[in-house]
Amino acid sequence: MPYIHKIFDAISDSTSMHIFRTVASMDKNGDGIKSKEIMREANVDPKLYYPRVSKLLKTDLINKYDDKYFFTSLGREIYRGVRILDEALDIFWKLNVVDVLMSSCNSTEYKMSCIMDCLIDNDEIKNILKKGLLSSSLTISYY
Repeated sequence: MPYIHKIFDAISDSTSMHIFRTVASMDKNGDGIKSKEIMREANVDPKLYYPRVSKLLKTDLINKYDDKYFFTSLGREIYRGVRILDEALDIFWKLNVVDVLMSSCNSTEYKMSCIMDCLIDNDEIKNILKKGLLSSSLTISYY
């Protein structure tokens, strides 16, 4: 069973993440990709490539069949999370605005929800923030 710290380790450096993203972008049909194709597309030499792919295999983010690499279901879900993180980083300043407003004013849940709707286009990020807003207001109401 893969552990979260091992998964993070497998994609933690820029080369590993680049290989991971390359597999995601090239394996959209689920037909798999050969090592040479990944190395060429990711512009990575074998010395950098093979140790990183080995970690991706050991953490079950990818599988290898018939000399081709495929995303696993876990790999697809982790990649979906990576995409959410990328999008969150793209709107970092908007997230800071939400944080400042939540900590500095006594806005109601409804007002904060409206502000989030106006500022943030990504529904997944918006839902994550709104769940956090709801759980923080529930926590506050207990005291």
